Amino acid sequence: MCERHIETIQKINRAYKVACSIRNTPLIESCIDVAIRLEDRITEKSELTLLGFCFDLFVLGKAQLLKEEQKEKLVSDLEARFVYVSTNYSFQICESVGIPLAKYYRSQNRLEDVKRIITTIGRSIELFFQGQDESLQSFHYQRLHKIYIQFNLKYEAENISKKIAEVGSGVIENMQLFTQSMEIPKESLDQYVFTTIEGGFDNALCRITHQFIPKIDEVKQQVQKIDPFRNEK
Repeated sequence: MCERHIETIQKINRAYKVACSIRNTPLIESCIDVAIRLEDRITEKSELTLLGFCFDLFVLGKAQLLKEEQKEKLVSDLEARFVYVSTNYSFQICESVGIPLAKYYRSQNRLEDVKRIITTIGRSIELFFQGQDESLQSFHYQRLHKIYIQFNLKYEAENISKKIAEVGSGVIENMQLFTQSMEIPKESLDQYVFTTIEGGFDNALCRITHQFIPKIDEVKQQVQKIDPFRNEK
């Protein structure tokens, strides 16, 4: 069912973009109406990964022919879904539903709503990773810090920075040390040094330069192996 809905969404998306490109008003309005009715059906099936595509396409996309009552419905529906998923589902779904909503509220200068949405996402992330491995906490707290900065929540960003520092010490303590040793016979080392400096300073400098400065042809070959299409650009 989910795959079929994804395919239908893609078709509606393409139809809407074609209708916009040819400026066919009745077709644009029909696409908007069909998409909203489809999302309502998806909501009834509780396929949460597909929720909000109409909001992204028409509200954040600033569809000119989106009626005011349709816009209000999409915002209200997404708000209701956010409240639901923030208490009943994982932080990933909470974030995927909440971020578009926060972007819309920011565009409307509804800063208190932005703060409410983003701090709810933050609590969801912190609660999920509380007591887990420090490296996981550090990674997701840093990601949360970027979200706070993105939405200009400086106080929350400072607080999460302190937690990043706290778990960071644990990450360092839990790091494992790997060592590897190599033994070179003293005779071999002495012979290498002697052959390098033999013949005076100028000769020694030439040998060192020849041996340790990268050769341009070899560097080109290495770059070509990394990016085989470089010469075609």
